[in-house]
Amino acid sequence: MVDVPQGSNVNMVDIPQGSNVNMVDVPQGSNVNMVDIPQGSNVNMVDVPQGSNVNMVDIPQGSNVNIVKVPQGSNVNMVDIPQGSNVNMVDVPQGSNVNMVDIPQGSNVNIVDIPQGSNVNMVDVPQGSNVNMVDIPQ
Repeated sequence: MVDVPQGSNVNMVDIPQGSNVNMVDVPQGSNVNMVDIPQGSNVNMVDVPQGSNVNMVDIPQGSNVNIVKVPQGSNVNMVDIPQGSNVNMVDVPQGSNVNMVDIPQGSNVNIVDIPQGSNVNMVDVPQGSNVNMVDIPQ
């Protein structure tokens, strides 16, 4: 999905097994909801602009989820990331809220460059997970 115009609501539901989902250039004020991304899918979300709400729910085993450049004031909620998934969150700017809940065994979670005033909540990171939090300012 490329070039979703300003103020649009993008809902992706029931993306079948092995699909590749790329969301690029979702403009300011858009709401992006991704639900039920099955096993083995690759989900890349790039350049979600200021004030957008990004909700990723139920990303099954073996999926690769990359969220890059979520700008100021965005809300990013990642829930139920199953075993063996790779989650990379890069460049979540000032005032963003990042909630990561239920990251199961063997997942790799990387949070990089979360600036001043951001709220980062990581709950229930089980045995064998790799959690890297780098450069979280005042």
